Amino acid sequence: MKPLLESFNQKAETLLDSPLAKKVLLGELKCSFSWKAGEGIEVSSPDYEKNDLDAFILTLRLFVQNNEGISLYNLQHAYDASTVSQDLKDAVTRARADLNAFLDSRMIFQWPDGAQTYREHFETVMYGDLAHMNATKAELFRKWVSDPFISHHVWTLFLMVVQNLLATISYVRVVNQKTLEEIH
Repeated sequence: MKPLLESFNQKAETLLDSPLAKKVLLGELKCSFSWKAGEGIEVSSPDYEKNDLDAFILTLRLFVQNNEGISLYNLQHAYDASTVSQDLKDAVTRARADLNAFLDSRMIFQWPDGAQTYREHFETVMYGDLAHMNATKAELFRKWVSDPFISHHVWTLFLMVVQNLLATISYVRVVNQKTLEEIH
C-alpha cells in the first residue's frame, strides 16, 4: 500500500502545483456577463492557457479514470483491504462519498440535450474533447461550444467540477500522509 499512497501523493502535488490548479483554487477563473442598453451582451470566459489545461488534464485523469492505479476508486479499494485504522479508511470513504454526491447532483444550469448532472457534464467535456474522443460525447461537446451563449458556461461548469475534484484530491493526500505515518 505504501507505494500506492506515495504515488498518489506525488501526482497530487504535481496536480495541485500546476498553474491551472492554482488559478482554479484561488477562484481566478470565472465567466461573466454584462449588458448595456444599446451595446448588447458582453461575455467573458475563464482565462487560462491551453497548454496549462492540457498538462493539467494529463495528470487529473490519473485520479478519475478507474483503469489507473491511483484513481480515487482504486485507492478506496486499497484502503478497504488494508489494516490501517478505521478512522483513516472512513476519511477516504467520506471524501469519495461527498465528491460522488456532488458529481451526481443536478447542475445549476441544465443543458437541453445532454448533461443534467455535474458528472455527466465533466465526462462530456473530458471524454468529448480533452482526454479521449468518445464520438457521442464529442458531438455533444461541439454542439455546446458552438453556441456563443452557452460555450462560456461549458468551461465555467467544468472548472467548478475540477475545483471539487482538487479539493477531494488535496484532502485525500493529507489522509494518505497520515496513513503513511501510521504504517511506517
